[in-house]
Formats: sequence, C-alpha cells, structure tokens
Amino acid sequence: MFITDEMLDDIVCATRVRVIQRMAHTPPDFYAARHGAAAWPSRTLRKQEHKPMTKKDLEQFIGIAYGLGVAYKRGIQDAFSDDWLIGVPWVQRVMSFGKFQRLKNSLSVDIPRERNVEHVDPISNRDVSKIGVLMEKFKKRCLHVYQPKAELSYDEQVAKTNTRFSKLQQRLRHKKYNGIQIYSLCEAGSGYLVTFVTRQPTPEFSIEGAMFSLLKDVSDKWHRVYADNLFISTKTLRWCKDNGIYLCGTARTTHGFPAAISRKFGGALEEG
Repeated sequence: MFITDEMLDDIVCATRVRVIQRMAHTPPDFYAARHGAAAWPSRTLRKQEHKPMTKKDLEQFIGIAYGLGVAYKRGIQDAFSDDWLIGVPWVQRVMSFGKFQRLKNSLSVDIPRERNVEHVDPISNRDVSKIGVLMEKFKKRCLHVYQPKAELSYDEQVAKTNTRFSKLQQRLRHKKYNGIQIYSLCEAGSGYLVTFVTRQPTPEFSIEGAMFSLLKDVSDKWHRVYADNLFISTKTLRWCKDNGIYLCGTARTTHGFPAAISRKFGGALEEG
C-alpha cells in the first residue's frame, strides 16, 4: 500500500548499480591487507553480480523484515534457527539466512534525483543523503493513501541514530545521543503520519518554513491543528488563518508573542 511498484523498481535498480560500482572501485584497505588486492572483487560481490537482486527478492526481504519487526522479539538470525523454541518456520520457507544477509549487505536506496525538474519548495526530503528521493516518494504516498480526519497534531521528534553522516545529526537537548530531527504532521486520534520533513543544515530551512511547507498539504480544509509553544506565534496563527487551517496551542511570551500584551500585564501572565 505504501511502497509502490515504482519504488520497488527504483530500489532494485539502485542496488544493482551499487554492486557494479563497488566492483569497479579499488578494494578497501582491510580487504587488501587480508586477502590481497588481486583477490578483489570479493566472492560475495561476485555472487551479487551473478545473481542480482530481483523485485521478488526485495518483496520477500521487506516481508520478512516487516513481519519479524511487528511480532518477533529476538534477533533476525534467531528467527532462521532450526530450534523450534526460537525459530520462525515461515521465514525459512521464504529464503535462507545466507540469502537474507546478502540482500541486506547489497541493498541500496540511493535513487538518483530527477533531471531537469525544478522543485519550487526549498524545504524537502530530497536533499537527504542517499535516502532523500525515496523519503519524498514515501511522503507523497502517505498523503495519497489516506485522507486524515479533522484533528491533527504537529510536532518535532528526534530519531536516535548512529549515522556517520554528521550533517544530519542534531543534538537533542538534555540527552546524550545524536539523532535525525524530523518535523511531522499526524492525525491526532490514530497517530497516522500524514506528512513529514527531515531537518536540513541549509540556510533556507527554518522552523516556521518547515511548518508552512507541511501544512500546505492540508490547507483550505479547516483542519484543527494542535502544536506546542515552539510553533505558536502571531505569524504562524495568521498564516494558518489565511490558508484555511485552525491552529491551536500555548505560546511563549518570549517568542512570537505580542510585546504589547506582555507589557500591559507586566510579565505577570500565568500558564494555561
């Protein structure tokens, strides 16, 4: 439903291209030191070239990953075990653990961007390294599959990660881990992800800009959008009113709050 045939074809093509590119490059230092440069490409890469990933392989791989992720508490390798206590019988009927690992190691979602296509909105997932194009296609699919109900929730989250792509890492306040910061609009009742964007380290990206970009997808339908005080200001309230959206939430007296009101009450405004 959320992953289309076009997306599957793109991933299969990107994976095959990655295998070819890796074979054409020089061997990594650790491989050359252990096996010698003359032994490159590795046996694994030659197998991947001889039996490239197919669309059916990818569908089976996603099915196993999703099925185990939803209902299985142990690791992937345990699911392929012959032990009747921990093994998952249907998984071994789909593919072997060795094939699953080969597909995982060769998998690539680095889909090339469309050429000669201008994108008006500067705030987009497209510029995210390696996965940006796929993320943008998935975002459009979320908007297409389901029309959300009246009440929505807008917020930001930080997905914990150990990514080596440091430009995407944003330090979360009062926490000791790095993560990728995501702004999202969800249905308030079900939590359904309506639309989202990943924070980018570019001058064009701003908190208000990201909010306006995402809310455009549900404009002129008078949805009731709830947000916390990071996103509530006179500017965002006016923009939402002009674009057919009810915006509700608390505000900070130090951010986007009318200075005249603060002066009138002498800073004695209470919460709530």
